[in-house]
Amino acid sequence: MDLQIDMITEQEITKLLEMQKMITDKMGIDTSQDRELPKMLQRVDADKIEESLEKQF
Repeated sequence: MDLQIDMITEQEITKLLEMQKMITDKMGIDTSQDRELPKMLQRVDADKIEESLEKQF
């Protein structure tokens, strides 16, 4: 159950970051120097996490 909640939270936070990025782009704010942002904007692959957890157990 906790994993499901965490995955939903991750999706929601990623969506918020995408929306914030669109706003900063529209305002002309340069975020190209932020090395972490592109990684943070990538969606988490739930299938890969599930496979990894299954291998651990």
